[in-house]
Amino acid sequence: MMKKLTSLSLPLFCLLLLPIAVGQTPPPPTAAAAAMNAGLQHLQESRWQQANQSFDLVLMFAQDYAPAHFGKLCAALQVTEAVIRDEWKVSIDEHPLFKAAIGHADPAYKRLLEGYAAKINERIAAERANIPADAHKPGDSLELTINGIKYTFRRIPAGWFMMGSPADEQGRSNNESQRPVTLSKGFWMLETEVTQAMWMSVMGNNPSSNKGLNLPVTDVSWNDCQEFITKNGIVNLA
Repeated sequence: MMKKLTSLSLPLFCLLLLPIAVGQTPPPPTAAAAAMNAGLQHLQESRWQQANQSFDLVLMFAQDYAPAHFGKLCAALQVTEAVIRDEWKVSIDEHPLFKAAIGHADPAYKRLLEGYAAKINERIAAERANIPADAHKPGDSLELTINGIKYTFRRIPAGWFMMGSPADEQGRSNNESQRPVTLSKGFWMLETEVTQAMWMSVMGNNPSSNKGLNLPVTDVSWNDCQEFITKNGIVNLA
């Protein structure tokens, strides 16, 4: 069974730790072996919810089985090689599931997880250091006047943030899972939606069903918006 568990082609993050972790902790009961293998297969194929359910089944039989806890961590973080290589920007030991995995691990397995977390965090810090400096502060204002209408922009600097909804947020949908996002360069974002006054000054018409100069323009297509962008001349604000 152990050979089967450790021979699967897991995502990079899990691949480096799971074989050692299996060797450091007792194997799950026979009744949970099939669920463990299923969880690993789901993890390999990025079926996060199914993987999490399989590892939960393992933990019903073996509450302290560290590889299953680590598998749940991988499923919760939706770990793939691309995430580890390009997108992971949050200190891994800050994640509650990582803390839970350590909390249920034996001392040797705990040291393995903590050591690998430290290596990941070193790389994260190095990647953050490579994010270009921004001459503007977050929220800095930029005002332009186009055809007599004032446009106010706010600065969104380069950096990283967590996109999505926390798992414990009330009213959260299943498709709102959190993931880290990195902005490689800063940009300016309009402070409000495009108003009907802005649209009329550039396009010469107002297609909105609910009229109001300071209300957002509505009832426009994607192609209409591209034409608006081209005509008002705002293509690239550094």
